[in-house]
Amino acid sequence: MQGIPNFIQTPADLNNLAKMAQKGELPSAELATKVRKLLGLQYHVIPVLSQSGKKVVTRYFAEAEEGMATSEGLKITKVEHIEEQPEENDPESPVVFEKSEITLSAAPPAETERLSFLKAQSMLTQAGFKIGEINQILEVLEK
Repeated sequence: MQGIPNFIQTPADLNNLAKMAQKGELPSAELATKVRKLLGLQYHVIPVLSQSGKKVVTRYFAEAEEGMATSEGLKITKVEHIEEQPEENDPESPVVFEKSEITLSAAPPAETERLSFLKAQSMLTQAGFKIGEINQILEVLEK
């Protein structure tokens, strides 16, 4: 293997790259950047349209459910999807969800632009990656 691939496909690939970086065969900082991007695959990153205390309004987020955690340590306590008004005089018009109002366990910092919600089944877990092991490799690379 030469250089760092654009996408790390398997846990074995990640371990081999980490060993190469520890031996000085690859730049640790560059690999750490790729590993952080890999970790980002475990989250739904949702823009915050508005917020008031514990409540945030986001674009429609179908996967949102009570108990779902954010990377910021908050949990969803309530979800309400906001419908777009159907066309007047058209009873056949389908209901379309436009936004989601999410109540969190605590207020996010003021001016929060996006929240990262942990996916129950991410590409990483489906490919056999263990988040704890990825974090350990990242710690070693960042030393």
